[in-house]
Amino acid sequence: MEITEAIRQYLSALRFERGMATNTQNAYRRDLAQFAALCTVRGVAATDRLGESDALAWVEHLRSRGAMAATMRRKVVAVRCFAQFLVAEGLAERNFCQFLEARGFGIPLPRVLTATEVSALLRALEPSDRWYLRDRAICLLLYATGLRVSELAGLAPHDLDPEASTVRCLGKGGKERVVPVAPAAIQAVDAWAMDAGERPGAQQWLFPNQHGGPLSRQQIGEILRRAGIRAGIRQRVTPHVLRHTFATHLLDGGAGLRVIQELLGHASITTTEIYTHVSEDRLRAAYRAAHPRA
Repeated sequence: MEITEAIRQYLSALRFERGMATNTQNAYRRDLAQFAALCTVRGVAATDRLGESDALAWVEHLRSRGAMAATMRRKVVAVRCFAQFLVAEGLAERNFCQFLEARGFGIPLPRVLTATEVSALLRALEPSDRWYLRDRAICLLLYATGLRVSELAGLAPHDLDPEASTVRCLGKGGKERVVPVAPAAIQAVDAWAMDAGERPGAQQWLFPNQHGGPLSRQQIGEILRRAGIRAGIRQRVTPHVLRHTFATHLLDGGAGLRVIQELLGHASITTTEIYTHVSEDRLRAAYRAAHPRA
């Protein structure tokens, strides 16, 4: 079968059989269209001709174009999942991406803050700022729960249960999950909710904008970016960096991958396994820094 037709069938399966979120579908559509274009340039048009060299060429193509870490991982995962689909549907005899592991081929790992940097981020928020309570609540809630920025933006006041110390959110594919929340984050959100009072949209959205709608992902990202700069953190601080930090710190603290998978709302454990590589790197870095003969 032609690669383009196989991609069309795969995207259809994502939409109707797996209920994948629209934004994720669109991202996969773009990624696979780029992969198909690369295959065309390489003279590969049919699924039964795809091989390991095509997977390697895809990684090298992304690397040469300077793809960001998260973008590169997503694009590689899109092709890996497509390869699994081909085998499952009998459109290919073997998985041409089976050997492809994110860590093994130089794909950048998630950026993670240290506990010291998280503290610095919170201290960098100015109490005199009119949005101090809101921004502090956002930072603490993201770090305490690992929510995606879209999940945070979509929270309503009733989604937070202070008595149970949990938050309910709607994740990818419309899947709902309940995540525990640390007391410090609960207190920060309560303080913000009291301050929000009768602001437009405060009854509908936990974090409303000035016009009564929810804060956008870009607005939340800008809050963290500014705080990171004031804190003197060298890497760019984003909502996804706090999500990675949440997961990595849990793993470092002894939490199991299955638990972290549930908390993050990952559909597959393979997505969560990236954090084992992050922790291994952190362990090696600590060893090199501390051991006199490292």
